[in-house]
Order: sequence, then structure tokens, then C-alpha cells
Amino acid sequence: MNVSDLVPWRNRRSIQRRNGGDNMYPIRREMDRLFEEFFRGWEPELFRGEERGAFNPALNVAETDDTIEATMELPGLSEDDIEITLAREGLTITGEKKSEEEEHDKNFFRRERSYGYFRRTIPLPEDAVDADRVQAEFDKGVLRITMPKREAAQKQARRISVKAG
Repeated sequence: MNVSDLVPWRNRRSIQRRNGGDNMYPIRREMDRLFEEFFRGWEPELFRGEERGAFNPALNVAETDDTIEATMELPGLSEDDIEITLAREGLTITGEKKSEEEEHDKNFFRRERSYGYFRRTIPLPEDAVDADRVQAEFDKGVLRITMPKREAAQKQARRISVKAG
């Protein structure tokens, strides 16, 4: 495609002949191509928040020399609504939010329900975490999981100094 094809007032007759009279066709075609290229390879899992009844709570993961710590904000949930599993593929946190609120008055009735399911997996290097010492605490809607590293995993990591030019 030539740049002149994008300018509608240049070579108008040839553009109209090629595109059935639509002067904006080259721009539209290029925008479609850009969007298709940008979204190619994305899996539907990335858009799970759009599913009915799904939500995506905020998750932070931090690593120190001897631990990996995950913090997740789960307002409105209790510790009974959360399940944590540690397997070969990593740490998986699942939960379900169930909330129902009902209010009655003389000429007034209100019922609100909100439901949501989430599943988040944090990939971990194999045998990096000491599974027997993993701890999870849930306080005021914040889940904090502390995963101590195994001795071998602590020794594998080393800092590399960066030298100027």
C-alpha cells in the first residue's frame, strides 16, 4: 500500500473504483489488520473478568532472598470462601464471593445479590518452595501467603553486578 492511497483527495477515482466508492476503505482495512495482529494469540482466559459471575481480585507477588510472598485483596470474603493449593504447576488460589442483602419496609422491598468466582495460579519454579512451612493469613479482607524457599533454591539465586560502559 502506498501512503498516497491513505489520502482521500489524491487519486480519488482509482480508490473509488477499487473499493466500490468508499474513500475510507484503505484506512479501515489497515485498522482491521492492526487489531487482528494485536489480539492474535490471546487466550480467552485473559478476559475471564468479562464472564458472568467472575471477578479478578488484585494480587501482588514479592520475592526476598528466603521467601516468596503473595498478597491478595479479597473484600467481602471470609477464610471459608478461599481455597489454596500448592502443586507442581504453582500456587493456586480459588474462591467464591456470595453476598445477598435484603431490606424490607412498608412500601419498599430491596434485594441485592452479588456472586463471583476467581482462580489465580502463581507459577513457581519446581522444588523452590518448602511446602511444609507455607503459611496463609487472612485479615480484614487481605490474604497473605508466605512461602519459605528451600535451601537449594536460596543458593541458586545470586546477584550480578552491573558495570558502567
